[in-house]
Amino acid sequence: MKLLRFVLANLLFLSVNCLSFTQQEWMANELGSCPTIVSRADWHAKPPKGRTPLNTPVPYIILHHTDWDECFDFDTCAAMMRKIQDFHQQGRGWDDIGYNFCVGEDGRVYEGRGWDTVGAHAPWYNFHSIGICMMGNFDKKVPNRESINAVFSLIKCTVEKAKVMSNYTLYGHRQVRDTTCPGDDLFAEIQSWPHWIKRESGSCSTIVSRADWHAKPPKGRTPLKTPVPYVILHHTEGNECFDFDTCAATMRNLQNSHQQERGWDDIGYNFCVGEDGRIYEGRGWDTVGAHAPWYNLRSIGICMMGNFSKKYPNEESISAVYSLINCTFQRTKLMTNFTLYGHQQVSDTNCPGDYLFADMMLWPGWVSNGCMLSSAWLNFLTHQKRSKLNNRWDQEHTTHLLRKGRARNSHFSLQNKVYVESYLVRSSTSSGHRLSQGLSLWRYAVLAWLGTRYTLPTY
Repeated sequence: MKLLRFVLANLLFLSVNCLSFTQQEWMANELGSCPTIVSRADWHAKPPKGRTPLNTPVPYIILHHTDWDECFDFDTCAAMMRKIQDFHQQGRGWDDIGYNFCVGEDGRVYEGRGWDTVGAHAPWYNFHSIGICMMGNFDKKVPNRESINAVFSLIKCTVEKAKVMSNYTLYGHRQVRDTTCPGDDLFAEIQSWPHWIKRESGSCSTIVSRADWHAKPPKGRTPLKTPVPYVILHHTEGNECFDFDTCAATMRNLQNSHQQERGWDDIGYNFCVGEDGRIYEGRGWDTVGAHAPWYNLRSIGICMMGNFSKKYPNEESISAVYSLINCTFQRTKLMTNFTLYGHQQVSDTNCPGDYLFADMMLWPGWVSNGCMLSSAWLNFLTHQKRSKLNNRWDQEHTTHLLRKGRARNSHFSLQNKVYVESYLVRSSTSSGHRLSQGLSLWRYAVLAWLGTRYTLPTY
């Protein structure tokens, strides 16, 4: 009997203490208390070379692992942070360590770029996510409880600070990129975490449907055989739109113009993108467009609403185009070796505008088709370097890919480097386009020769 009372007493003691711990932990989580975050100064970070502000709250959290050794104490984890930063800045040419935060198996959270700076951890998602990296290789083991609890606490804190939406989606890196990150065992682990969603192939950003912008029915349609090899980028050459109502009205105006004035079956583009950052459905993925003769049967036509002859689209619209192309690729509507062209590369036009065309030279999938020698390119050869290289996502990933020499497999070729380096703002005279004093004829000739000579193989 004494033994039974002893056992029962101990069980009661353990149950009360466990319940108490659970309640305390729950209370702390509900109150949203933030973990102590090791600052950049504390782990002796180098200054960033530059930064792009992150518009928060964002809808995604992307989880990574370093695929390197684990760390279990402050000194080792701080050294690991410095190692990652050195690799990202020197090896990949990025502005800073790529992640917003890192977590060690010492249970500490280490500040990377922080909550308010765009990361460089998941192309297509950098402008829409917080990237958290767990330090270690978690292919064949799960992180310890201290580090997992630290991630939970960091996420709750991030929600509390309104840096991520309360209904955020959690993805493992492999769900948004062709990679094994964050490791097999960690990826299996996070599938039981709150807000993790199984990302079906072709999962996409929200697209404003035809019904939502009040499209008229098409007069007819021709099915598009997919996957197609091309994406053709356009601009409307009209006014920009920065909110849903204005962009929806622009869509209706485009449809009316194309149906009534041009006699087409429907709006000509497959999709349009506004500077409100939304994607608007045109003919969609499965209908042949009317946007680029000779290419309609083999392409998806995307039109950015606005006139981009003398200005660049805003980051929201560019990010939306990235997302749309990525989504189109994931839905197998594009071939794996797809090519991105500006409209002027396939038709006698200035579309998609000088500045947008300048920008898209750095986009994934863009290649030249010899237009370096065309009048459209001569428009750009004059007195000052292209100024819009302050898009840190482009800078960091372009530099990295060019240094690695991966050609189209990593979305860029030597041509892109040649064209970007030779890119200058337009100057013209009544007698035609001329070269300014800032670019000598011999340098232009060399760059043009390089641009037409080096065509690297597609991936």
